[in-house]
Amino acid sequence: MRHQMVHAFTASLGWQTPTNIPGFARGTLSDPAMAKRLMTPYQLLRTLEGGNLPRACVQLRSADGKLPQSNYFHAAPPADRDVINMEVVGDTLNRGGTLIAGDLHHFSPVLTVLCRALSWLTDARVGVNAYLTVGSTSAFKIHYDTHDVLVVQVSGHKHWEVRGQTMPAPVGKPYAVPRGEPSEDILWSGTVSPGDVMLIPRGNWHVASRVQEEGPGHSLHLTFGIHKLTGLDWITTLAKRAAAELPFRLDLDHPDHDQTDRPDTLVDHLARIAREVTPARAAEFIHGNQRVQRHVPYVAGLGEIHMVAAVTRFRPTVEKRDESLVVTGGGKKMTLEFDPGIERRLQILLSGHPVQLPPADTDPLAHRLAHTLIREGLCAVLTKDLSVGYDGMMETLTLTSP
Repeated sequence: MRHQMVHAFTASLGWQTPTNIPGFARGTLSDPAMAKRLMTPYQLLRTLEGGNLPRACVQLRSADGKLPQSNYFHAAPPADRDVINMEVVGDTLNRGGTLIAGDLHHFSPVLTVLCRALSWLTDARVGVNAYLTVGSTSAFKIHYDTHDVLVVQVSGHKHWEVRGQTMPAPVGKPYAVPRGEPSEDILWSGTVSPGDVMLIPRGNWHVASRVQEEGPGHSLHLTFGIHKLTGLDWITTLAKRAAAELPFRLDLDHPDHDQTDRPDTLVDHLARIAREVTPARAAEFIHGNQRVQRHVPYVAGLGEIHMVAAVTRFRPTVEKRDESLVVTGGGKKMTLEFDPGIERRLQILLSGHPVQLPPADTDPLAHRLAHTLIREGLCAVLTKDLSVGYDGMMETLTLTSP
């Protein structure tokens, strides 16, 4: 998968090994105007006004701190659904405030496709939040995140300070530990402008504000949270595997656990499982079993399929085993009879790009495969209207008949 924005990110940051975060880095997109294609301030406000964002995804902060959601959310008839009071939002921003909108990859087609492309690139779960600040204010105190963060300045200006780490590779709840005092080692301090990007590894202390900015200006930046798997995820996978065996389900004070000189103690059982479920295998299992995010379903009565795209959160795999092809992704595993023509079509259909299908009467095999992948949830149907997330960002591939 080649996404123009992802390519611009990695090129500007010198990010040569996407699966590894090299350390703090910053750069500027070769075309700063590209950033505005992701989101504009009024697009963000329109998304909020449209009632798409639930309470859990919205936070409003004034110069005095976080506002109670009861101040700007209320229940409206006929179904007592949550509705946000846009007048309060506007008034708060005009007085010098910050609007934070989370999980926008669920609500913006452009950000949905971009986060998927970043996930395929980094082998990590990726989500995106937006921060709109107006006037001279600061939303958060200095802190660090427990996941890597890619920051994209979309509109306006903001002052940042990035510091070193005091705890390498911190993790979040329920394993988080007290954070202590911030590092005194300032790696960079300055003002970002539209098109500027930063890569902040987890654990690096940072703070962003418009306090040093004069006038009634604004700032809109997006943060892409890159959540990599850790050794704790491996241990969680081992626990799930261990739950299938009786010794791990017994009480710890069970007599069978009290004979430490026996070769079949819990330690031995766990060592055996750890050898069977290596970290690499655990990662394959976790990625392969991630359920597909919501997408528009295929409805046969609406007409023939002309275009599709893979929609799995992580890159699906196609593996040749003996005389079969095993396709894994989106929580599904399919086994198909091996055929070079099938393998070639699968590689294209599962490339992550929009794929234009040939007419059904000239390549019925391509259409059968497309229907199968859609039915299993690995691909989704695309139309001109549904392709907005890909337009100008990804090349449309054509599946030609052999």
